[in-house]
Amino acid sequence: MRIFAAVDSAAENTNRRRSAAGWNNQHGGGDCRRLRCAPLLAVAQERDQAGSSAIRRADDGTSDIYGDGVEEVFGFREVRHGRDHYELRLAVGAPLLEEFTDPAEQVLPPGNHAKNVRPIAAWSYSETKEPPLARYEDGSAAITRRSYEAVIMTHDIDAQTSMANAVQYAQFEKSQGIVGTYFVQTKYIKDFNDEVFLNDQGINMAALHRLGMELGSHTVAHSKVFSHFPLGTGTERFPDYQPYVKTRTKAANGSVFGELRVSKYLIEQLSGGANILSFRPGELSNPKTLPQALAATGYRYSSSSTANNSLTHLPYQLMVNRDVETESEVFEFPITIEDEEFPEMGSRVPEALAVAAKVARYGESVVVLIHPNIVGHKMTFEKEFVAAVRDVAWFGSIGQYGAWWAARNRVEVDVQTRRAQKILSVRASEQLTGLTLQIPRTWRLAGQQTHAPIEATGEKFVVLSAVQGTVRLVFDVLP
Repeated sequence: MRIFAAVDSAAENTNRRRSAAGWNNQHGGGDCRRLRCAPLLAVAQERDQAGSSAIRRADDGTSDIYGDGVEEVFGFREVRHGRDHYELRLAVGAPLLEEFTDPAEQVLPPGNHAKNVRPIAAWSYSETKEPPLARYEDGSAAITRRSYEAVIMTHDIDAQTSMANAVQYAQFEKSQGIVGTYFVQTKYIKDFNDEVFLNDQGINMAALHRLGMELGSHTVAHSKVFSHFPLGTGTERFPDYQPYVKTRTKAANGSVFGELRVSKYLIEQLSGGANILSFRPGELSNPKTLPQALAATGYRYSSSSTANNSLTHLPYQLMVNRDVETESEVFEFPITIEDEEFPEMGSRVPEALAVAAKVARYGESVVVLIHPNIVGHKMTFEKEFVAAVRDVAWFGSIGQYGAWWAARNRVEVDVQTRRAQKILSVRASEQLTGLTLQIPRTWRLAGQQTHAPIEATGEKFVVLSAVQGTVRLVFDVLP
């Protein structure tokens, strides 16, 4: 779906017109498609069907928004139609426009005032939520944008008070339409760290599951020296598996397989049907054998490192033995913001929002870690943070985001040459929506390809609305 067609001119200036239209249609929602902001499009489609607003599609396939109802979704208050704009000025320095370095590309003429050639149509947008990517000569917004990121609220349940408090966090998240991820320590042995708290509170695990939250494993022992545990046999079972934390730096009878297998089994049994796919180690203690052990025990997603240590805010595929040769099937989701640094979390909302804004510029993800050992200022932080980024972020769990990311990663692309055409085959083992393909500048879709689920096109990209199995696209190649 091409969200905005801000300018359509009779002037024959293909190179300049493509700059505005291509970037406008590709990036009207920031990096929305790359981070699966399909809920935004769903909102638009639902309201369209209800009759309150519409995304209008012209005969040539271009679209624009009119009516009331979805303007806020796309980052402005209202659309204004006119024909008296003769210059469209790109926002020099905007990251999304970094390719446009030639001054001739930075000021685009939708019409020619001297020759009295008016644009066929020139829409402008009022009260944009983000600085626009382009303005007309009178300063009005011509190409809008929204900066989107994926926000994942996570909680580590690793203290006696945490399980009961966790339900309060989950109730708030449910009220906001958010699915959080709750990593549960299955502590059934009293040791140096704490008392037993895997007892009748297992009922609260079921409550979290009923509230629609994702449950994940946070180990059995929560040992700081988990990174030094042996791999184990892979046959560890409850109740025979008896890891014991002696001191802050000593533990006995533990294994990597034991921490993964037993905790997963207990959570699935006590939660009333949760399927445990996500894992976070206590104290982020990270064994080298963890990637392959996670894969072997049925996990698909890990959140075991910080973004600063990983040097990225994006998910990435873990390597076997955390080495450089072999990929595992497990994806890592690094932590961006956590609650144990000083000052206390409730006073760090402005700083957290500043970080989130920087991450959003590049369409990356913000993973928030809150231990529910208390409510107080931590709950205050969550409520204020969610309210502040609600309109500019996609919220979901590690499992939800991970499923899309993993499916995207498994997409296979093959190109064959047939005379002056390129045949592009896209294969996806799982259904994937909003897949964006970047294509060479000289490729153009050949004719009407009604068999292909094409949602949007531009000079350098094609967006597929849904892919499962094999989709073939045919391109003509310009000289």
